[in-house]
Amino acid sequence: MVIKVPDIRIELIDYTTWVPIQGNLKDLYTDNFERLKNSLKQKGGFVPAFIWLDKGIPKILDAHQRHRLFVAENVEFEHIDGTKDKRYPCVIIEAENLKDAKERLLVISSQYGRMTQEGHDEFTFDIDAEFLTETTHFDAIISFGEVKYEDFDDSFSLADGDREPFQQMTFTLADEQAEFIKNKIAEAKKTEEYKYLETFGNENGNGNALYLLIHG
Repeated sequence: MVIKVPDIRIELIDYTTWVPIQGNLKDLYTDNFERLKNSLKQKGGFVPAFIWLDKGIPKILDAHQRHRLFVAENVEFEHIDGTKDKRYPCVIIEAENLKDAKERLLVISSQYGRMTQEGHDEFTFDIDAEFLTETTHFDAIISFGEVKYEDFDDSFSLADGDREPFQQMTFTLADEQAEFIKNKIAEAKKTEEYKYLETFGNENGNGNALYLLIHG
């Protein structure tokens, strides 16, 4: 098997000139906006954007959510020479036309490997729970706090004694189950009931929406 590899070209391009092309393919909820913001604050802009130059116009293949954040926060980048501006490192991706560019976007966005809860826990055993909760997010895993219940059923119970007022629950789901639950959570957030829901001090929107769905 022989795979063609193009010359990789990286340019600094002002993000205010970028043009999104994915439409409503993905959404960026408030909690994930904050996670993305935290990740950039802590680790910096070390991941380049993937850009297609369509007759000189920079169109986004990968970096739509970062672009939203850059625009919303009026971000400036500090370069290695100390200068500050709105130019961000971009890998230039060649495409024949818009259809070809969209196909390449789907390839970039596809998740071919499946993350398991067991694999995630093994990989992140030495990483702070705060970093995982406030900075990272994976579609394959739905997380709700700090305590994990792998086989969650009617017989579970919490330990007696003092404990934190917020708990994290992690469930392992099939792709279809996860997609269904994410859609239901998104729908719940748009309801009038969600606006007036008793949250008990919980600021996690997904957790509150799930409570509304179950509580009715």
